[in-house]
Amino acid sequence: MCLFVRARGIPSRVRPILLLLGVAAVLAACGRDSGDADVQDYRDQVQEGCREAERDAERLAREVGGDVAEYFRRTLPLARREQRRFEEIEAPHELARQHEQAILLGRRALSALEDLTEELEASERPLGVLRRELPPLLELVDRSNELSRAMKLDDCVSEISAAPAPQAPS
Repeated sequence: MCLFVRARGIPSRVRPILLLLGVAAVLAACGRDSGDADVQDYRDQVQEGCREAERDAERLAREVGGDVAEYFRRTLPLARREQRRFEEIEAPHELARQHEQAILLGRRALSALEDLTEELEASERPLGVLRRELPPLLELVDRSNELSRAMKLDDCVSEISAAPAPQAPS
């Protein structure tokens, strides 16, 4: 829910895809079973995971430069690992329903990320693939943001949205 990538070399409209890893990865927090942990402990774990994933995504973006296909190829193992970790967390009762929604949304995001990566690797025009595939992925970003807000996970909310930006008065 919170992979915000601001590193140079990755087009700004591509960066929201990393947020999908927040759905599939970042909510994973530290990956330990929270057992009877209280709601605040759960939120703290998840938000620390968001901050850590943001740092990892920025590092990866610096390493691959502007190679979009390589970036997504190298992102997939991280997303898969974090999705597994998140699915192992036992959420507090108060957040169990939303946690399950995040798991399902994460699975959808991971599947979309896998498909996108495959298309990028096969294409000679990766930016064209991104332009075509970003809108539905950004809708997942918006759903992820809504869920993050509902769960009071402010550090996991992306500033990027599928909704058009408000226009300044002329």
